Parts: sequence; structure tokens; C-alpha cells
Amino acid sequence: MACNNLGLFASASDPDNSCGGSLSTSLYGSGLTIGYVVYLNSGCTSPALTAYYSNGIDVYNVISGTVTSISGCTCPQFFCVENDTNYDDTYQLAGTYISQSYFTGQTTGYFMFYSTGETRWCLSQTLGGSCDQFGPYGSTSTCPDFDDTVAYQGICVTTTTTVNPCATFDFTAIFDCLVPPSPSISATPTPTPTPTPTPSSTNICGGAFISASAITVSYSPTPTMTPTPTPTPQITRPCNFSGEVIFNTFNEILQCANSKKFKDCFTGFDYFSSDLILVSGNTSPKEGYVYNAIINGQGCCVVYEGLFENISGVDDITLTFEVGSRVNGACLDCLPNLTQTPTPSPTQTPTPTPTSSPCILTRWYVENNSPSLVKYNYYECDGTVSTDGLNGYTSAYVCSITIPTCSSPNFTATDSGTIC
Repeated sequence: MACNNLGLFASASDPDNSCGGSLSTSLYGSGLTIGYVVYLNSGCTSPALTAYYSNGIDVYNVISGTVTSISGCTCPQFFCVENDTNYDDTYQLAGTYISQSYFTGQTTGYFMFYSTGETRWCLSQTLGGSCDQFGPYGSTSTCPDFDDTVAYQGICVTTTTTVNPCATFDFTAIFDCLVPPSPSISATPTPTPTPTPTPSSTNICGGAFISASAITVSYSPTPTMTPTPTPTPQITRPCNFSGEVIFNTFNEILQCANSKKFKDCFTGFDYFSSDLILVSGNTSPKEGYVYNAIINGQGCCVVYEGLFENISGVDDITLTFEVGSRVNGACLDCLPNLTQTPTPSPTQTPTPTPTSSPCILTRWYVENNSPSLVKYNYYECDGTVSTDGLNGYTSAYVCSITIPTCSSPNFTATDSGTIC
């Protein structure tokens, strides 16, 4: 079993206090998956006490040292601001300001707080100062609700910068000749009495020697002289004009050549429109949010999924009010207005055929807490039973109209709170 340092955590007897507590307790172990044992010492011999442990983003329910469940903080302790040159930073919970939590940038020292005068969450260089970036007006959220393109929950992901290894390059090298040894001359018997002179070896390098060294040199650019501008002589035009000029103003709303995409919460149908679409005629919709709408004369609940360039939308879409974020299960809180005022017609209107309720598939979190493969069943909209499997100690998400079933006692299925 590995004994790794899992990071710093705040511990408390309830989840909310652990999310906002000081990160001062170190946990150790193989990991933070459900069923794993975590410890309070680096030798992994003292199991953690029964409590809720949080890293400011997620909450781990630990009972007698074992992780039994994992959930997200209602309001995380960290938020990341990106795509803003002045305010890009990780903001951490710092305290309360006018009975609301506020956050400070770990590098910039700037502030994220709730402005009671403007009734919205703000980014400012001073606590209580003017809002340079802000969330929606009339916000009653106890947690920052900036658009995802401005700020999101969690710690900012940083990119590692590679250091140039040649920045401080310095070396000294000496080159010399490697002369192969001359073969030794063996004495050869000769009938002549004259002795043969012994050859002497000669250094073929001839005393050649090279010493080279290199050092880093800081480049100082030579300043470029700016030429003195030559004054342009004033041109005299002997022309006089008089009369009346009429300007026609253009007072229309420009429509872009793209479409806004909406997806029905319950049927999954997609709707597109190239018209200007505002919520209650005032504000633009936000991506990932659920709206009560009237589309082509029919009330429904839809999620706004953004702009699409290659589709020319023709659906008639009116947004009545915003319900909330899709990730927080707002589709389940939305009730479509299914009754519309009929249009008078000179001919008899046929009685509409009642339609069945839309199929709702719940997203279930299924988990195998045993070392061997288990099979489980889940149910499609038409009542068809499908079968799938989970390998040992693995988990997955599955969409089903009712809770998935399995004969193994080590199989669990938990409602994730969202729909497919």
C-alpha cells in the first residue's frame, strides 16, 4: 500500500464548516476514493478521526479512517478568474464583508465580494470598491455566480515554464593531438657488419596546441536614432462650400449570421434561431442555464448551448424567465407552460390528441466495491432492460428511468441529481 501525502484539509463535524475552515490538517494514504483508508501521519499508522475533511472544493466523509462518501462544497473556498489581464488569479475565501463571504487573490491581492448596493457579485481592486467585472444583477446567491468564461470553481491550472539550459552556459575545452604509438622496429639479422641506425619517433603535430573558452554575453541592443520629422507645409485650398447636409440615422437591431442553440430538457430536441433573443426582453441568455420558454407556440424548458455558425435557425423562441444552472439540476425545477391562448379561427379547431409525458432519464452513479466483475441492469425509455458490467473497484455513470439493479451486495447506485 502506498503512503502518499494527499494534501492539506480542514476538518469539522459538518460539511459546510469543513468547506470554509482553515486548511491545516495533512492526510496520507493511497488515495481519496470511497473505501480507501486515510491517515494522520506520514507512516500511515494512525487512521484519521471520524469527521468531514475538505480541501476547499470537495468534502470527504471519513468514518473510523475510511472514506465513505464524497460530495462537492456548497460554496467552494477557491475560485479561478481567467481571461482578464488585470484579475487573472486564484481567489481564496478570506472572511465576511457585510454578512457575505469575500475572497482575495493569492497573487494580485484583489477582491471578489457581493455588492449590496448593486445586488451582484463583483471583482474590484479594493474591498467594497467599484465593480470592474460582475455577475448578474439582482443576484441572491450566497456564492459567486460569475459567468463560466470569467470565473469558475477551483484552483487555477498553471502552465510550467521551461528554463533555457543555455541561459548560463559556460565551458572551457582544450584540444590536443592524440598520436598513435609508432610500431616498434624489430632487429633483422643482416650479413653486413655495418650496424643499422635506430629510427627516432617524430611528433607529427609539430607542437600544435589550441586552447578555447566560451562565456555568456548579454546582448545590449544599439539604440536606433529616430529621424527628426520634417514639417509638412499647410495646403491652402481656395474652395468655399455652403448649403445644408442631411444625415439619415440607422435605428435597427443588427442580426448576426449565426444561430442560438437551445436543447429541450426532457425530449432532447434542438431548436435554433437567428433572431435577437433576450430573457423577459431585457438580458441575453447564459450558456449552460435553463430557461422557461415558448418555442413555436409551445411551452417548454430548454438549456442554452451557445452560438452556431453553420446553421440558419428559423424557430420562434421567446424566453420568459431564467430557472438556474443545468449542473445544479435546474431542469428538474422547471415546469413548462403547456397551456397557450388559442388563436381564433373561422374553422372548427380539432381537439388536440393528448401526448404522453416526456421520458426523463436520471443520471445514476454506479460503483463496484468488490475485486471481481459485477453485472447490473438499467432501463430505457421504452421499458427495455439493458445490461452492463463494472470491473473490480470501478465506477461509472448510467442513464436509466429507474434505479439500476444488481444481485451483488457490493454494487451501489446513487442519484447524481441531474438528468441525461
